Order: sequence, then structure tokens, then C-alpha cells
Amino acid sequence: MQATEKKIIYVTIDKVDDNPFQPRRSYDDKYIGELADSIKIEAKGEDAGYGVLQAPPTRKMPNGRYQIAAGHCRKRGVLRAGGTKFPLDVQELTDEDMQRIAIIENAQRQDMTHSDTAAAYLDYATRQGYSRNGDTATNDTAIAATAKALGKSPKVIKEYLAFGTLIPILQSVFDKGKLSFSIAADLASLAYADRMKVVRMITVQGKKAHEAEAMIAALIKERERQAQETALGMGGEQFALFDAPVVPPAARQAQAKYAADMQTVTATLARYGDAEGRELGAAIPALSLDVERERIRIMIATLRRMDAVFVTAQGQKDAAALVAR
Repeated sequence: MQATEKKIIYVTIDKVDDNPFQPRRSYDDKYIGELADSIKIEAKGEDAGYGVLQAPPTRKMPNGRYQIAAGHCRKRGVLRAGGTKFPLDVQELTDEDMQRIAIIENAQRQDMTHSDTAAAYLDYATRQGYSRNGDTATNDTAIAATAKALGKSPKVIKEYLAFGTLIPILQSVFDKGKLSFSIAADLASLAYADRMKVVRMITVQGKKAHEAEAMIAALIKERERQAQETALGMGGEQFALFDAPVVPPAARQAQAKYAADMQTVTATLARYGDAEGRELGAAIPALSLDVERERIRIMIATLRRMDAVFVTAQGQKDAAALVAR
């Protein structure tokens, strides 16, 4: 956007178009009525358009019409008040300028819904190179650029991008204030089936917000528990976090050793009386070989206390101890 001297003009309101990047999908009828009354008072008997105290930033289009970057409620207020004129602050504005101004102005208003905000942030971030299927580095750069342009933190932008992945019925639950937006990102991280459990709790069973929030927390805790078991070799597949850059080399070696150790446990218990399905700990005293019994006891104790991805200080020590064993 180029810095230019303000050029306020009055045009017939039927030549003024809305911002094509306007994120707001609905307008509060009561607020527009109150605004129209205020505009009439300020106009002091003149055309209602002269009652608008601040002309919105605008660009002139090649076809001679005008697009306002902001001021959509003011425009509707003038129309409600019966005005035919509208003041414009004509500037040189790009598409990106138009979008940024619209988002910033609407973000300052309380009646802007979370779903409208999420759609606006996604659209702006997409213009910066963001893609839900894109690589992490490119997306992080796009999110940082979006946050800087809109005056928000990257964390807020990420939360709204996550919120935007929810289906409309779930978004409406937050828009209506039935759930706090603070848990939206947590809900978005759940599997589709788990999300729908929350929907049924609220829309069908009529549960309260705190009950739904408690359920979301429980579902996340269960997911983490299952992931931990899988990461430690207790599940059928290896957990992807073991390949993450933060995992120390000793931990990678330990995870591979776990896979071999668990095969030993399975084979040992099959030979020494676990056919009845007794718990691992209960089966150990029945083993006749002292060396194998002690080996399995140490393994179980380590499995129970070791962090899932070995990123804690204690976890790294445990991993190193296993490798050295």
C-alpha cells in the first residue's frame, strides 16, 4: 500500500461495492439499526452519508466503481438511514492490502464469529504460501508472515487454522459460545470419530461445556497413552516420533533393542506358563531360569517408567543404560 495524501470524496452509494475479501458473512441487524440512527443525528438534516464521521479506505476500479476495504457496517447504516451519498478515502490498494485491512478491522469487533475469522486467516495465509498439505518449513514461514501482517501471534494463527479443519457443525458450537475457543485446537487434533462423540454430547445429549471439555481432555490422554505403548514396542507398529530429530541416538538404539527384547519376552512366557493369559508381572515368578527372570523384571520396570520418546533427561539415561546392557 502506497502512502498518499488523503483524498476524501463523496459518491453515490450505488457505486460503492463491498470488499471482495470481506471475511464477515453476516451483519447484526440491531447494530445496523443503531448505527443508522447515530448517522442520522450526525448528518444534521443533510443526506445521511454526511453523518459518517470516518471515510473508509477505498480503491477505484478500472470500471469506474469503488471497492471499500472497510466500513461495510457504515455503508449499511447509511442505506438503512435512507442516504444516497457515501464518503470514501481513495487510496492505491492491492488485493493483499484489501484483505489485510478487512481482517484487521473485523478482528476488532466482538460479533465476528470464530468460523469467519478462521476462514479469513486461512485465505490470507494461503496467499502467503500456506497449504494444509504443505511442508512444515513453508507453512511456518507463511504463518509467521500472516501473523506479522495481521498483528497476531503465530500461535493464534495456528489455532485458527486448526479450528478451520473442523466440520461446520462443530465450528457452530464454538460460534454460539457452547464451548470455549481455548480448546478448539485440542478438539481439532482428535480423530474424526472422537470429534463426533463431542458433537453428540452437546447437540444430542445436551451435555454442558465442562463435560464436553473433560471428555476432550480424556480422549487426548487416551491417545497419548496408546501412542506411548506403541512407541515402547507394546503395539503392532512403531511410533513415528522415534524418527523425530529430537530423539537422541541412544534412544533410537534402545527402541530397536526393545523390539528384540519383547520378542524374547513373548517366547519366554510361552515356554514358562503364561498360556493362561496371566499378567506379565504375575508370570515372572513362575519362570525357572533366574537369568531370564531378572532380565524380564528389569525390562518391565524400565518400560513402565521410560518416557515415550526419550526426550526427558531421565529418559535419555534409561535409553543409554539399555543400550549398554
